[in-house]
Amino acid sequence: MSDAARKQVICTYCLESIAPGHETVDHVIARSWYPPSIKNLSEWTVPACTKCNNRLSVVESKLLQRIALCVDTTDPNLDAIFERSRRAWSVNAARSLTDAYHRHRAKQALIRATIPIMGTNQKGMLPSSRVNYWKGSRTRIHLAKNDLAAITTKWTRGIHRNVIGSLIPPEYEISMHFPRSPITEEVRDILRYTKTISQNPYVRVSMAHVKESDQFSAIYGFNIWNCFVVHTVVIPITHEKV
Repeated sequence: MSDAARKQVICTYCLESIAPGHETVDHVIARSWYPPSIKNLSEWTVPACTKCNNRLSVVESKLLQRIALCVDTTDPNLDAIFERSRRAWSVNAARSLTDAYHRHRAKQALIRATIPIMGTNQKGMLPSSRVNYWKGSRTRIHLAKNDLAAITTKWTRGIHRNVIGSLIPPEYEISMHFPRSPITEEVRDILRYTKTISQNPYVRVSMAHVKESDQFSAIYGFNIWNCFVVHTVVIPITHEKV
């Protein structure tokens, strides 16, 4: 085996070999999801190619800025996240004319994505966001399903590589589910093995991993700021979809 073969690194996300000079170390869950006051984080990092790191960073930043508009700002730590997000699209914080232009566009996109809401039964409303309606909110922010899937899949692949020590093979599918989503008996059985792997009060992660013969099934749960709650299911593509 050549030195090049021994040193080959696979991207956690696209599962392709990373070309020399294009390897990066990616934070699975970006530090921006954590309040500034949280220190000594036990961070998950994984190897990623430049293309995946850059692409997912843009999507994650966009998603974070939108979800941050829904946090409970009476909590000082969450208020700090809201303010940090607000500064990201504040023209007054721009460092140049080009930066101001991009911030203005980002702000306009947020305004267009903010729409009135008349009740909690509207199609596409995330169950975890209903509490804001009960507190008096009557607006909602649009989150693109593809963006949600991309970032929850990123988190799942990255944490799996850290905790289990292997990549999720291409013959497995990763599906996204929200509270109250219908689930199969197979998934319900896996949920019995769920354990918490990150107890940070603002970013909580849980997982269940069940191996049978040469295959496995897994579930990863994410609770971000008690505002965005989602879990992902990892099963072989040959299994019945949930």
